[in-house]
Amino acid sequence: MARGEGTKVLEIAERVLGAGTFSVEEFVESFPVLVQSVGGTDRLRGAICDLAILGRLDRIAAGNAGTIGLADDLLAPLPPGWRWERVGGLASVIRGVSYPKSDARTSAAHGLIPLLRANSISGNGLLFEELVYVPTKYAAPEQMLRLGDILIATASGSRALVGKAAQLRVEFRGTFGAFCAVARPNDADIGPYLALFMSSPFYRNRISDQSKGIGINNLRKQDIESIPTPVPPLPEQKRIVARVDQLMALIDQLEAKQNRKRDLGARFTKASLEALTAAESPQALTTAWTRIHSTWPTMLDYPDSMEKVRRAILGLAGIGKLVAQDPADPHACQLVERAMALAEHARMGQAKREARQDVPDQPLPELPIGWARVPWKTVGTSQNGRAFPSGDYSSEGIKLLRPGNLHVSGEVRWTEQNTRCLPERYAKEFPEFIVGPGELIMNLTAQSLKDDFLGRVCVTPPGERCLLNQRQARLRTFGLDPRYLFWFFRTPFFRSYVDGLNKGTLIQHMFTSQLDEARIMVPPLAEQKRIVAKVEHLMKLCDALETALRRREDRAAKLAEAVVQEMVAV
Repeated sequence: MARGEGTKVLEIAERVLGAGTFSVEEFVESFPVLVQSVGGTDRLRGAICDLAILGRLDRIAAGNAGTIGLADDLLAPLPPGWRWERVGGLASVIRGVSYPKSDARTSAAHGLIPLLRANSISGNGLLFEELVYVPTKYAAPEQMLRLGDILIATASGSRALVGKAAQLRVEFRGTFGAFCAVARPNDADIGPYLALFMSSPFYRNRISDQSKGIGINNLRKQDIESIPTPVPPLPEQKRIVARVDQLMALIDQLEAKQNRKRDLGARFTKASLEALTAAESPQALTTAWTRIHSTWPTMLDYPDSMEKVRRAILGLAGIGKLVAQDPADPHACQLVERAMALAEHARMGQAKREARQDVPDQPLPELPIGWARVPWKTVGTSQNGRAFPSGDYSSEGIKLLRPGNLHVSGEVRWTEQNTRCLPERYAKEFPEFIVGPGELIMNLTAQSLKDDFLGRVCVTPPGERCLLNQRQARLRTFGLDPRYLFWFFRTPFFRSYVDGLNKGTLIQHMFTSQLDEARIMVPPLAEQKRIVAKVEHLMKLCDALETALRRREDRAAKLAEAVVQEMVAV
């Protein structure tokens, strides 16, 4: 949402809650604002359904006639003319078809009928995609779907899915699976209203209380039949359904508008940052920076946009465009020559290197004045961790540094869940694997590339003492600023190299022999320190702005939720 619009969410919510009253008309008028808060559309849809089924959508000030129809102290009072009924008194509940998995097919054929399953139920109705086809003989006549049936998910490992329902509103010759049930209205006229009720938070909350199971959550036939349902007179049912359809269409329009706006903002942000990182001259760079600065509130109005800015900052840092070069700085070649000799000497005492692995080609940007570009093995060494026995893990002793300790922030983090220790004797037996403070550790394996986990580099904190486990590497450099390398290994230039490595299928791998060949952009040492200072200053600004955006977003979401609760409160 735009900054001014985000303020509107807070203002309208606080005004409404402060006044303590909120009419349906005011509620509808607030849709364009409330829909912009996080999860706003889902909240509004749920509130509309609850208001509708409790008789409060069009007549907030109406009196009530108590809980006519059922003796239940927990049921809300209803408007005059309404009554409480259980689902079993309004519809027949029919369980789904059981069939041998070996008889199921994924395409239509003679003698087979399509079968809907729990994943066919969506928030926008039934989905007729990825159907399963089963022999007709398995479906009893009453298990054949009919127009107006309401399909209900009755079993799932996901509690959120159990009880989800959608009405069949088109002709469909098929059946439904054993993990589903159908509520078939006794009177076709009540079907649309009953389907509306089964999409309300009121219904879903009742269903959540009913579903049982440890691994799989289940709804029994009697659980569905026992759900209390507020029932208005038939003419009012039709008015309610029509009114809800009208309001849902309005929310759909507002949501589509909001999505278009966000998409446009995302494309603008992407283009602006690409222009910045692709600038080939000081004039072009200044123009790109000016454009970003003038549109800062628009570009950075969502917390997630900050990650793009961080990448742009690191992209500029890694190719020498973040700080100015100083002709007085000694050329980086002198630094590289010293580091090369020291790195070669350090490797002489290391264990035998692993076999060489394939490495991808790296696009090589133009070198800034005074910079050098060399393979990692020229200026540093990589030490693989050791496969320590998991059978000796304990709660005491020396900590064991594992990939799970390498946080996306670049910090090494120890929690109760991810901390493992080994007896102190392992530190005495393998002192070469003891990791101390301020060391660079890189992760060499991952189940996915999410959050740049493969190749992620972290710095150990002050006072650290732990053992280096397998699937990680300790990086040591000679003469280069370790903080510069920490940030360099997070730049798009290095990340593109990692993404192009020859990796596994289920488990992604990289090897220290591949890291050896990664090209490192080496500025003069004084410039390395200027880059680190600039990057860390800008990252702190990004962190502060992201925190402020998340705080504002969270506050707006909570206030929007409070408005909705105010509306549906009895």
